[in-house]
Amino acid sequence: METMLNVTVNGTIHQYPYGTTYRAIAAEFQENYPHQILLVNRDGKLRELQKTVKRNCSLSMVTAADKPGRQTYERSAILLMLKAFYDVVGREQMEHVRVEFSLSNALFCRARGSFTLDNPAAPDRGPDAGAGPSGPAH
Repeated sequence: METMLNVTVNGTIHQYPYGTTYRAIAAEFQENYPHQILLVNRDGKLRELQKTVKRNCSLSMVTAADKPGRQTYERSAILLMLKAFYDVVGREQMEHVRVEFSLSNALFCRARGSFTLDNPAAPDRGPDAGAGPSGPAH
C-alpha cells in the first residue's frame, strides 16, 4: 500500500503518494498561474521541481514573475551558456569563463584561454557583427 502524504497548496489539502515530484504537483496548478512555475516553496524553503515529496507539507508555487524564479532562470541560462562555450571552444582551450558583474538586466562575461572569439567556423553574422556606436569591437 502506498504511503499518502498531505500537501497543502493554496490553502487546500491534497493527497499525493510518497515520492511524487514537485514537477507533477506544479503541473496540476500551472493553469492557475500566468507565468511558468519554476520552483516550489516547501514550508519556507525553495525546492527544485525534480525533488520529491517525502513528508506532509505546505507548498506555494514560485514562477518566473517572482524574484527567486527569475534568479533560478538566470542561473540556468548561465549554466547553459557555459556548457555551450566549453563545447564549442573545447575544454583543453579554456582557462575559464566568468560572469564578472551584472548591470541592469545584462551580465558582463569574460572568457580566457588559448582561443579567439572571431572563430571562422562560427556562423557569419554579417559585416556589422560586433559593431557598436563607436565601430567594430576590438
